[in-house]
Amino acid sequence: MAASKVDDVGNCCQVPLEAAFNVNEASEIVMGEFPIVTSLVMGNEHLRLFVTERRMIFAFVGQRGGAAYAASTFLGMLGGAVEDLLKSGKESLDREKLAKLVPDQILVANKDNFAVNYDEVVHVDLLETPRFTMITMVTRDEKMEFRTSRKFSSVCDLLGPRMAGKVQAIGLHG
Repeated sequence: MAASKVDDVGNCCQVPLEAAFNVNEASEIVMGEFPIVTSLVMGNEHLRLFVTERRMIFAFVGQRGGAAYAASTFLGMLGGAVEDLLKSGKESLDREKLAKLVPDQILVANKDNFAVNYDEVVHVDLLETPRFTMITMVTRDEKMEFRTSRKFSSVCDLLGPRMAGKVQAIGLHG
């Protein structure tokens, strides 16, 4: 990953993304992160949710498209398997790169990455299901729905303290 930087003479040049920011500045620390998935009209979007002490950063990982919907046929299942094989290797490399970045670097690493400050959050519902933890987040501007394979208790422990009074957690056992 690279970022554009203007040198002393005014020329624009590419520099490694890590060099575009002062990594030694500990102004914001990632407290934890986990994978999330959101449904699209045709397929799913895979993201990583980075939780810092002042905001959440949503980092684009990849999409699974129409092949997943064609999976009801044998050829559709083959297409979905090929799509998973081709995309999962690149996504794994992208996840490793993201894990080494500071929050501001994560935001600029992809044009689709975005942040939500905790003061923008109106309400969060966490729902434990047998297979996933469902996350419904309402901000001042929109409603977002995600699911994660991360354990319900881990998601509660990470998000709950940072949004006190805004999180409603409903576990399988009450």
